Amino acid sequence: MGAIITAEELREWSINQDLIDLADNQIDRYINIVSNKIRAKIDEEQFTIDGETYEYPADLKLATISLVDNYYAYFVQLKQSAVTGKRTSYTEKIDDYSITENFDNTSAFTFFWIPVDLDILDILKRYMDSDQYGFRNVDLH
Repeated sequence: MGAIITAEELREWSINQDLIDLADNQIDRYINIVSNKIRAKIDEEQFTIDGETYEYPADLKLATISLVDNYYAYFVQLKQSAVTGKRTSYTEKIDDYSITENFDNTSAFTFFWIPVDLDILDILKRYMDSDQYGFRNVDLH
């Protein structure tokens, strides 16, 4: 199983200049991390050609590039959990006394804890079985 995208494709379509400037082996590492997360939810056999090679559609490649961008930005650059991050809302210092108030910045939509928008989730859902969405029906009665 190869990666869904190549380092060249990521460099062509990414919006994160720091990610684009990395060496190929570092980019491949992040691509493989995200590709493995995507493979956990989709059936790759739907993309086989001649039973051996995989031909991924352009929209799935774009979704992968977006997820790699978000993964790199939140996990590597910001060094925080991608789902929540603490932000300072108020800081005051008077002599030796200081007070700081923080709030959690929570992402509404995630794919394996990588922040993602609804458009990318819709693309991923096209290639997933409905039971792979992650939603569970729980009967409390």
